[in-house]
Order: sequence, then C-alpha cells, then structure tokens
Amino acid sequence: MTLGHSHNFGQDKARAGEQHGANRVYDLHVWAIGPGYYAAEIALETASPKSPEFYRGLLPDDLGLAHVTVEVSEMDQPEYN
Repeated sequence: MTLGHSHNFGQDKARAGEQHGANRVYDLHVWAIGPGYYAAEIALETASPKSPEFYRGLLPDDLGLAHVTVEVSEMDQPEYN
C-alpha cells in the first residue's frame, strides 16, 4: 500500500518497530481519512513489551498519520522439555 509522497507504508515504515529487538508486526490496516491524512491500526508481538506509545513513537513523522492505534502482545515463549 502506498501513501502519498514516496512512502511505502506496508513494506518499509510500518516495520519500524521490528528494528528494535524481537518484534513482529502481524496485522496492519491503513486508510485515508482525508486528503493527505491517514489512520492506522498496528498489531505487533514482542519478546519484551513496551507501551503502545513507545512503538507509535518509532513511526516517522512525515507519513501523514493523524490517528494511530497500536496493540502490543507478548510473544509466546517456546516450551522446552
């Protein structure tokens, strides 16, 4: 999905959280709410959860995101016998 300018949100910018430790974005929805303004829902899982505000802060400011919801889940740890 491409959002205005030269941003490819789905392949590049939305994965910003994955660059900070063991994180995985598993659900992403982005939609236009006005000319040049977007809303996003991002669901991620991580081995060391931080607040949604932390992950929201990793997104570049120049994406035109007016509203972002971030859901953070802890990764399941593998069971060893």
